[in-house]
Amino acid sequence: MFTLAHELAHIWLGTEGLSGFEFLLPGGTGVEHWCNQAAAEFLAPQRETRVRWTQVRREASPFDALARTFKVSPVVAARRALDLRLIDRGTFFDFYQSYISGERRRGTAPSGGDFYNNQNTRVGELFASQVLRAPMEGRIGFKEAYDLTELRGGTFQKYARRLGVDLP
Repeated sequence: MFTLAHELAHIWLGTEGLSGFEFLLPGGTGVEHWCNQAAAEFLAPQRETRVRWTQVRREASPFDALARTFKVSPVVAARRALDLRLIDRGTFFDFYQSYISGERRRGTAPSGGDFYNNQNTRVGELFASQVLRAPMEGRIGFKEAYDLTELRGGTFQKYARRLGVDLP
C-alpha cells in the first residue's frame, strides 16, 4: 500500500520516481522525501495516528495494532510512529531488526513476487493462453509466440504448463 501511495504522489507531482535506488541515493531526493511524506499522511494521517498511538502504545505489539488500524505493514506503522516522534530511533531500529529476523525465521521474508503469476497481469491470461496454443495448432510459429509474450524457451514452456497448455 505504501508503495502504491508513494507512486501516486509522483503522479500528483508529475515527476518520475527513483524506486529501488535507495542504496545508490541513501538520503533520497527532495521529491522522494515529499512522496514518502505524502504516502505516510495518506495511509496513516497524523491526527489519527497520534490518537491511536495513545490507545496501543502499551500493548505487547503496538506496531501490529497500528498496522491493522491503517492497513499497512508493521514496519510502515513503526516508521510513521518514528516520523511523528512517538518513538525514538533506537526503538524503531530494535523493532525493525526483530521484525526482519522473525520474517527470515518464518521463511516469509519478501521474495520479490512470483514471475509467472506476474505474467498474467503483464501479458493477460486469456491472451497468453491463446498465443501459447497457437504454435501447437499451426496458426503461428514459436518465434512469433515468443515475441508476443516476450518469453523464451524454458520460461515459455513453464508458463504454458502453469496455464494448462500442453507443449511438446
